[in-house]
Amino acid sequence: MALVVAVGFGYETARQARDLRLAWVPSAIDDCHNFIQMMFKQPDNRMIICGTNAFKPLCRQYQLTSTNDYQIVREFSGVAISPYDPRQNGTALYVPETDEIYTATFADFSGSLPLIYRKPLSGPTAELRTKRYDMKFLSDPHFVSSLDDGDSIYFWFREAAAEYNNCGTAVFSRIARVCKSDQGDHKPDADTWTTYIKARLNCSLSGHVPFYFNEIAATSNLVITERNGKKTELIYAIFNTPSTALRASAICAFSMEDVRYIFNNGPFKVQKSPSSLWLPVYKSNLPNPRPGDCQANSKTLGERAVNFVRMHSLLSDAVPNYFEQPLVVDTSLGYKFTALAVDIVQSVSGFPYNVLFVGTNDGRVLKYVNVAQDTKVKSVLIETVHYFADQLPILDIRLVHSDEANRKTVSLLISTNDQLKLVPAHYCANKTSCRTCTQLQDPYCAWDLIHNRCVSTASG
Repeated sequence: MALVVAVGFGYETARQARDLRLAWVPSAIDDCHNFIQMMFKQPDNRMIICGTNAFKPLCRQYQLTSTNDYQIVREFSGVAISPYDPRQNGTALYVPETDEIYTATFADFSGSLPLIYRKPLSGPTAELRTKRYDMKFLSDPHFVSSLDDGDSIYFWFREAAAEYNNCGTAVFSRIARVCKSDQGDHKPDADTWTTYIKARLNCSLSGHVPFYFNEIAATSNLVITERNGKKTELIYAIFNTPSTALRASAICAFSMEDVRYIFNNGPFKVQKSPSSLWLPVYKSNLPNPRPGDCQANSKTLGERAVNFVRMHSLLSDAVPNYFEQPLVVDTSLGYKFTALAVDIVQSVSGFPYNVLFVGTNDGRVLKYVNVAQDTKVKSVLIETVHYFADQLPILDIRLVHSDEANRKTVSLLISTNDQLKLVPAHYCANKTSCRTCTQLQDPYCAWDLIHNRCVSTASG
């Protein structure tokens, strides 16, 4: 897990600071703080913390001692793990089985060198990255999140759409995949992925001319639901319209089964010349093995397979919205959606509901629940709460489940740029009658007939 945790965690030396003054003039003195960007929990009571380190990214590994102190084990460059500038975006995750960090961020001061990168912390695994200055891989991206999925790592982001260039400019939302087994190709100096491929994410209102929400802004935790004996893995995501258009936000959901199918079976999209149309390339015209597939040894791949995936990384089919239409569409002019967390709550009837907590750029948290069953959509807004008086944009929402004295509780950890708040996930006790309690349609809440009060179903 990666989480922004602090500002001003100072670990640069005087020599490093002196080197920095020669290399870079920040836009503001506050930028010279060490903004902690990533924290990775490791086995054996170790952790890795990475920060901007006054525009000279640095990582440190710490060991928890028997006296509950943290001792420095080692430090190493944080370039390509933490961004240089706290305003640059990025995502990262740690894979304990292979002791590797996977990141998507920027590897320069100006934010003109985006990359998806693997940093091995031990063992023979190769460092790999996306090709430098190649807009076929990443074109002015905004990275959102990452997900460990078996033999693959997925990255969620938005970027300038190369396939739309002949019609103008547009931003599309993407999901990209790399394989953990990727070792680069057979060339001695090869340091670029042989498995990097990407697809568009489709969050749209259906119609003769669909209305697309093109700019992904946040994703939820992985949500595993079970209905009619079938388990479904879902990722919910926030999408916004461009700032130059009518302001609107939407929430769509994507099945990991659909994602895997598109990446393993979908046709690629190819443009033969700059003025040509982008056309699909189907299985019969693809190299063997299929470009982007996870291989036991990528160094044995032929030149045709390697060159194809490096020239044509875009898949033709978009990943569909699991519910076929957005769960939520909000056209409020006063705010837009910025953060998202999803909890699975089993109601007193035994049905598992997905409850969505949505943060906005003016400090409020909206709580929705999809009360429809199966793959249908009927979202209900349960409540809206303002947690920050100064209307700070909410950057992140995390669920905190605890079980103290056999009493289960659910809380939300809400973060802004400079504040953290731990708040309840529900306010059942505020409802004083059976009618107001049940009218909430909140799966967390139920009316206790014995004690005549509105109680949490999660407390047992």
